Amino acid sequence: MELIKQNPYNVIGILAGAKQRQVERQKAKIKAYQRVGKSIEFETDLHIQEKPIRTSEAIDDALSKIEINHNKLFYS
Repeated sequence: MELIKQNPYNVIGILAGAKQRQVERQKAKIKAYQRVGKSIEFETDLHIQEKPIRTSEAIDDALSKIEINHNKLFYS
């Protein structure tokens, strides 16, 4: 269950087939929310499960995991 909850795509709030530009946009939005201390919630959050942990470390880890092509396939 942890693999689904903390899936990198779920953590940063994008779909698996997202283009790099959308990933960068989402990254900027997350960083802006963190700067002002606003709660981070996305349309892609599933309401039937716990929300993913979105600390700055978790977000950086999620972004680094999907930078490598074979990881993109694994986490999608």
